[in-house]
Amino acid sequence: MLTDAVRSTYTITVLLSLIVLLLLRELRGTGFLHFGPGTPPANTTKFINMPIDSWKRWCFVVIVSTLYALLVAWRSNVALNFETQMV
Repeated sequence: MLTDAVRSTYTITVLLSLIVLLLLRELRGTGFLHFGPGTPPANTTKFINMPIDSWKRWCFVVIVSTLYALLVAWRSNVALNFETQMV
């Protein structure tokens, strides 16, 4: 069994490795950490076949994604409580 100190060391090492890898990838100019709407057509993402090429559309996608995550979390919480109380 791993001790808490060893587990913490492993976690910190993995997180730092991921950060370094992401930064190295970004420094090469891959656009992996691109934030916001796409500017050229090659860098534009589509959501429900709608190109996300403006901040208005990007905010729409963020709001829809957040509402969906909240709805799923609420539904799973309600369903879990219903199952434990009814069974």
